[in-house]
Amino acid sequence: MKITIAIGLVASVLLGCAHSGQTDRDPIDRLMTQVPFEDCPSYPFVPVDLPATATPAEVIDALSKRGTLRDDQIASFKILETRRVHSKQKGAESDFYSAVLMDTNLGRKILLLQPGSHGWYFKFYDAK
Repeated sequence: MKITIAIGLVASVLLGCAHSGQTDRDPIDRLMTQVPFEDCPSYPFVPVDLPATATPAEVIDALSKRGTLRDDQIASFKILETRRVHSKQKGAESDFYSAVLMDTNLGRKILLLQPGSHGWYFKFYDAK
């Protein structure tokens, strides 16, 4: 009986450490557990006027052409990863986003993108 409890305890600790270590290494997953749920963005921004079917690369291209990246002092960037994610805030409906991990002249950034009724929402975060 004691052996069964000990094995269960060790397995729980190992599984917990493996899971938290994976999240610690993934900046997008880590951001999605921390990003606040926003019905309406709490900062001024001009939506990107593209259809909801636009790709993340097309949205980034539009941001670049209109000078938004330059205004945020991003002079160069390389897209490292793009994937569909959702917010994980307790008590809130899950919102889906496209998350783009970028290597920029300012360090790694994560760009969250979401189509809306007036264009694409976007926000840059530092990748930690």
